[in-house]
This record gives sequence, structure tokens and C-alpha cells, in this order.
Amino acid sequence: MPDGWREAFGTQLCEELREHLEKTGRLHSFYFTQIKEKYGMLRLYNNGLDRAGDLILSKYARLSKKTCICCGKPATHITLGWISPYCDDCLPDGERSVTIEYWNAEIEDDTESEEAKTID
Repeated sequence: MPDGWREAFGTQLCEELREHLEKTGRLHSFYFTQIKEKYGMLRLYNNGLDRAGDLILSKYARLSKKTCICCGKPATHITLGWISPYCDDCLPDGERSVTIEYWNAEIEDDTESEEAKTID
């Protein structure tokens, strides 16, 4: 997991997931198959969770899109080459980027368009 995300919410994610796994009796059988950043978002692949466990991981995946990958502060930009969220202080010099607000608006518009196509 990138340092910024680990700093911002890594411990909280692990504690929340551990609590859920203890309640469901899966603590000793659960494992991650991959933990990585992909398309500016935390990806947590695992050997299978119930709906409540998936919701825990989804919450932190959404949070990662708004958290600087380097330091853990709130992100203000998304780079366009290798898609990653950065704060003003960590944004690499010369990287093409857009603001978080613009990025999120574009993603929401695309999602709504795809949902409309499936409804029609």
C-alpha cells in the first residue's frame, strides 16, 4: 500500500476489517491476494468476503481517491499519465493533472451515462 494511504487510513482499515473478520469467524482463513494502487485508487484483492466485508474495503477504496498517495493529506489533484491523487505539496513538477473536483465530476458523469444506457 502506498505510504500516504498507509499513513492516512491503513491502521484504521486493518482494525475495522479485523473486527469484522473476528465477528464472522474468518480471521484465520482470510487473506489478501494483492494490495495495489490502480487508476488512482486502492485495490484490495482477497480470497472472498461477505457483503459487509466488501463494504468496508469499498469505503477505503473510495477514500483513497481523495487522499494523497505520498503523504496522506487530502488530495487536490489527479495526475493524468499514471493516474494518482496528490496534494499541492506532493504533486510532481511538470505532471499533467486536473483538480479532484473536475476528476470526480467527470467520473460521475460517465457513470451516470453508463447507468442510463443500461436502463434504456
